[in-house]
Amino acid sequence: LLWQCFSEASRSIDLSYDNATTDRLQSALTKGCGCLHFSGHGHPQFLTFEDGSGGIHWLSVEQLQSLVSVGTGNRDPPFKFVFVSACHSGLAGQTFVDAGVPHVVCCQQESQLMDSAAISFTRAFYFALALGRSLKDAFEIGKQAVSCSPVVTNPSEEMKKFMLLPQDGNHDVAIFNAEPVPDWPLPQTDNDLRNPPRRSLKSALRGDSSTTDSADNRLPAPPQGFLGRETDMYHVLNLVLTRRFVNISGPTGIGRSSLAAALCHYIEERKSTMKFDCIYYIRHTLKRSGTTSLIVSLFNRLVSLGEAKALPPDADLDEVIAAIMDSLRQSKSLLV
Repeated sequence: LLWQCFSEASRSIDLSYDNATTDRLQSALTKGCGCLHFSGHGHPQFLTFEDGSGGIHWLSVEQLQSLVSVGTGNRDPPFKFVFVSACHSGLAGQTFVDAGVPHVVCCQQESQLMDSAAISFTRAFYFALALGRSLKDAFEIGKQAVSCSPVVTNPSEEMKKFMLLPQDGNHDVAIFNAEPVPDWPLPQTDNDLRNPPRRSLKSALRGDSSTTDSADNRLPAPPQGFLGRETDMYHVLNLVLTRRFVNISGPTGIGRSSLAAALCHYIEERKSTMKFDCIYYIRHTLKRSGTTSLIVSLFNRLVSLGEAKALPPDADLDEVIAAIMDSLRQSKSLLV
């Protein structure tokens, strides 16, 4: 959604994404960035972060306050603007205000926020903000988008749930004063980590809006209608994170490939916390089947990516395996 807003506005603005874990939030606080957008589930006393292994980390408002306040001292505020897009986020928003953030958008503490209202508000709000409108104007534009939305139930009440803190603050200021650019995003630099525009917080991202992998190392398309298998994926994920070999077995047609594909995409989106350098999804591309086919396919993939040197046609299987081991020795890779 944010990607679409900034792409349509086409301004010289850097946009970064990361999955919401406390260590990534701490990294953003330490390194500093202009604005922070958190999107997740809320509770009157908690925000829901990820625990790094597929589960929920319930971060209390007190813990958030401690995390945000540590090291700020007399320094400048960690962010000039924060958007806490979650239900019951009034206390969390006030925590950022108490840390010195001059502008915070959040939801009323006692209110649950409809997804449709959050989407309508966020789209209109960030589009106006990116075009240089003041934060006060963008906030009102976002609320009006909710009130006029055909997909929001009871829009007049939903629009009232959004808050701009501090209530007595001067929000008649522009957050972005960026020049128009002919094409957004800006060209990628050597220090950027290309990731897809998907989740929250801060990671080095400035790439295109396509899927993640290079042309020669694509993951399979995400499975369609992949519903009700979150428990299976959670168990397999934790095995992958703690063991060197995991075998997904079952009758033909039960969905083993779909589970593996969904898991690969889940991990790919969370490289910054799961610490896999690369995922190699190997398909049977040779006429012969079995383990030898997979090994040779993996080797050919590494050669095509320039990560292994080609071997003579008469090389035996041991030489191929040795070349693969040498290529992957310095990286943490997931082979599927």
